[in-house]
Order: sequence, then structure tokens, then C-alpha cells
Amino acid sequence: MSSCTHRSRYQGQSGGRTSKFVKRKAKIIECDEDDAEDYDPEVYKNAYDDDDKTDMHYRNGSVPKRLRGHGGDGNVSRRGARAPSKRIRHLEAKKIAAINDVTSFSSRLDIEVALAHKYDGEVNVTGWMVSEKLDGMRCVWNGRGALLSRSKNVIHAPAKLLAALPRGIILDGELFRGRGKFQECMSIVRRHQVDEARWNDIKFVVFDAPCDKPFVERIEIAKQSITPSNYVEVLEQVVCTGHQHVKDELKRVEALGGEGLMLRHPTAEYQGGRVRDLLKVKSAHDAEAKVVGHVAGKGKHEGRMGALMCKMLPSGKAFKVGTGFSDEERRKPPKVGSIITYSYFELTKDQVPRFPAFVRQRVPE
Repeated sequence: MSSCTHRSRYQGQSGGRTSKFVKRKAKIIECDEDDAEDYDPEVYKNAYDDDDKTDMHYRNGSVPKRLRGHGGDGNVSRRGARAPSKRIRHLEAKKIAAINDVTSFSSRLDIEVALAHKYDGEVNVTGWMVSEKLDGMRCVWNGRGALLSRSKNVIHAPAKLLAALPRGIILDGELFRGRGKFQECMSIVRRHQVDEARWNDIKFVVFDAPCDKPFVERIEIAKQSITPSNYVEVLEQVVCTGHQHVKDELKRVEALGGEGLMLRHPTAEYQGGRVRDLLKVKSAHDAEAKVVGHVAGKGKHEGRMGALMCKMLPSGKAFKVGTGFSDEERRKPPKVGSIITYSYFELTKDQVPRFPAFVRQRVPE
């Protein structure tokens, strides 16, 4: 029976340094080709004691220092047990091979996450993967114990949520409280003091595992690394059958109170910034504008804000936003200089939004 070699080349933190975790994992393990697809994550999880460094020494063909001169010959561990079996070594190798590319991607992910262009109906998205567009806080699990916002700020999440996330694998997703609950979600996750009771309604929903692999393989890596729970899950992805499928799925999601859809090219590798292989689908367009003034309200809005004077970004064209506000938002409107998101149906011949409506104020991450 021929054999294949799995070489784990873990990339440490930026700067070329290698963490203790990386050093423990860096090794070559021999396994049989016939076992190449015989991998059970649950068996692996129970097969390897991450603290048992003695076994790791034996697998590398060396003897721990503490056993040298004391009869240590590489055939028994410090606990008197036999060295791990061939199958256990194979399971470990498979696990390492599966996440090797993901962990080596960490230095690049620190730059920026992938952002979507708008779907215009012209792109042939047959065969792309479609999922619901979540209205939550975008964040990244760095695989080293922290959730980070798009601005690279640490999110103070409950220990039970962090414990449910896999080490050594980077995950891209959103903290999600439910459809139409963006503001409530943000008010909870931005606090430095963790309110465990309020976090109970928030889940980290994963939709990517950034690495140099096609999306369909990355989402499988995410599924294999996560055990669904009350704290974390992987977002469902289905194969798109064409433009009509997009329209039907958008109608279904919006009827449930959802924001829209996301389309991902199945073979595209992960890239940061605004990319063409990631598209968002919504019934109305949305954009951001800078608040430059307030218009006093009249009639039922007398004594509070009636509309916001805004400038489009980046064109600087002036326009007003007078709808979409709650009573509380009219009493305490976004301050001059703040950035808001607004929705609109189309641009006029003067290239300003027609029927703009307030969606939300951008919250610093």
C-alpha cells in the first residue's frame, strides 16, 4: 500500500514569528492513501489531547527531555501508554490539512474583509450560491480567541460564545439578533461590559472561512469546524438556478422580514475589499450620505426634526431625507457630520435619489 505525506505548515502571527500552538502542530505524518477520505471530526476531537506534548515528541521520532536517561525509548508515553496508532495519526493529519490554508491566510485577513457589489440582473448567476442577507454586525473570528469588527476592534462577547468557536480557523460572519433588529443588536454588541442575558438572543452566523480555496470548499471547512449551537451556526447556502430564482427567493425572504440576498461565485477565492464575485440583492437600492443640516418639522412633526439635509457620498450632491424615521429618531436625529444609510428606488436625471428613506445611522465599530 502506498503512502502519502501530509505536511502542516502553520503560519504564525505577522512578522514571521511562530506561536507555541503552531510549533506543536508543525510536523510530517505518514498515512495510507486508502484512508484519504476516512475522516470523522468527532473521532479526531476525542483522539488528540492537545496538552499531551509527549505523544507529539514520539510522533516526530524524538524522546522528551524529561524521559531521556530514564528508559525513554520512543515506544511509550509519559503515561505509560503506547504511541498513537496509525489511524489516530491519520485523523490528526487530515484535520491539520483541512485547516492549514485557512490559518496561513490570517495575515492577509487582517487587512480587510470582502464587500459586495450590487446585483443588477445582468450577471449570469446560474450556479452561484445564494443565501439570505443578514442585518447584523459584520465581524471576524480570528481563530486565536477574539471576535473583531470590520475596524479591527475587539468585540466583548460572552465566554460561552467564544468557547463555541474553533481555534486555528478564521471565520467571517455576522452577529445576528434576528430580522429587523439591527439597532438592538448593535446596542448590545458594542458594549464593553458583557450583558449575558441580552447576548442570549445573539448568534454568530458564519458565511465564510477565508483562505485560498474556492468558496464551496471554504463553506465546507466552516461546516466541519463548527458544531451548531445556540451561539454559532453556518448560514445555509443553496445553488442558484438563474435570475428568476433570485427574484423568487428575494420575495420569500422579504416576506419574512429579511433584508435581501447575497450571491457568491462558487469557485472564487477570498479577497478583501469590494469584489465582483460577491453580490447583494435588495428590492430598493441603498447608499450612504453625510448629514449637513436639519429641517424643522411642521404639522404633526412640529417641535422636532422634519427632514435631514444630506450630501451624497462621494458625489456631494445635496438632497433631503424626510421619511423612514421613528418618533424617537425625530426627537433625537442624527447629528450634523454623522453618516446615514438611506434607501431609494432610482436616481433622477440630476443623479439624486428618488424617494429616499432613512434606514439607519452608521454606528462606529
